[in-house]
Amino acid sequence: MKNLLILFALFGVSALMAQPNFNMNAVQWKQETVLPTKLKKGQEIEIKFSAKIAEGYHIYSAHQPGKSALPLVMEYDKTAVEPVGKIEEGGNLITKYDEIFKDNIAYFDGNATFTQKIKILNPKKPIAGKCKYQLCNDEMCLPAMYEFSLQ
Repeated sequence: MKNLLILFALFGVSALMAQPNFNMNAVQWKQETVLPTKLKKGQEIEIKFSAKIAEGYHIYSAHQPGKSALPLVMEYDKTAVEPVGKIEEGGNLITKYDEIFKDNIAYFDGNATFTQKIKILNPKKPIAGKCKYQLCNDEMCLPAMYEFSLQ
């Protein structure tokens, strides 16, 4: 049984590595935020990121109309900042019914921006975190992550 599980795991990894048409670098992230020269505890600021998405790829929105697609999520160092409200999005947003999911989905194609208001909890720490998202083409989706640190 143990050998069978190892064999399935190896086939799964081989299948992922055998996807020559999938580019894990299909999204180029850019930090658009210019921080104030001095941050204060309790201060609220907006941070903004833009994503340039290669042709043939898309990433899901943080705000899904249905329950099937995995939404984009921003995680922060909770000792440094606290998110205030929801992520605001912009860009080429497409919302449609998807036959595979049998549900409504929302995704970005070509470009996207994500803006989040945050409250400073510790001005001596960098504003750090990760953006977790699904990177998809017409054949498959894989989990992806963009890590950031603003000083």
